[in-house]
Amino acid sequence: MTHDELYQAHRKIVPIEQVKNDLLFNELDTLDEHINKITDFNGCMTFMENTFKRYPPMITNAQLEDDEWTFHDNSNKQVLKYPLMPNEVIYENSVKSVHKMDLNTKNYLLKMNKYFNNHIDKNKFKIMLRIIDWTDNICWVIFKLTNNSQTIKNS
Repeated sequence: MTHDELYQAHRKIVPIEQVKNDLLFNELDTLDEHINKITDFNGCMTFMENTFKRYPPMITNAQLEDDEWTFHDNSNKQVLKYPLMPNEVIYENSVKSVHKMDLNTKNYLLKMNKYFNNHIDKNKFKIMLRIIDWTDNICWVIFKLTNNSQTIKNS
C-alpha cells in the first residue's frame, strides 16, 4: 500500500477525536527545549492554566476525576486545604487509588510535568508533581509551583 492508501484506511478506522487527542499528546512529547523560558510568577500560573485547558486528561484516557484542575493559593485562609506560602500555588485533581498507577494516567502526569519544567526558568521557579494518598480510596494529584526568586504579595 502507498502512504496515501494507508492514510485513507487509517482515517476510516480511527475517529477524528482520537486523532486530535493523539496529536495533542504528541505535542507534549516533541517540545523543542530551546524556547524562551517563562520568567515571572504570574506568567507561570497563566501558562499552567492554559496548558491544563489545552491538554485535558481525556486526551490520553488518563483516569483523573476531573477535566479541570482546581487552583489553590494562600489567599483564602478559611478554606485552606494546603499550607502554602505566599510564593506557592497548587493545581489539584483527584484519581481513584486503584487508578493512580494506571499507565495512561502516569504517562499523562509525567509528560505534563516535563512540559511545565521545560518552559520555566528553573533558577526562579520549581514545579513538583505529587500524588497524595487520601481517604475514601481517593488520591490527590498536585502540581505545586514555587517562586524561588521572590515572595509574592498576598491579594
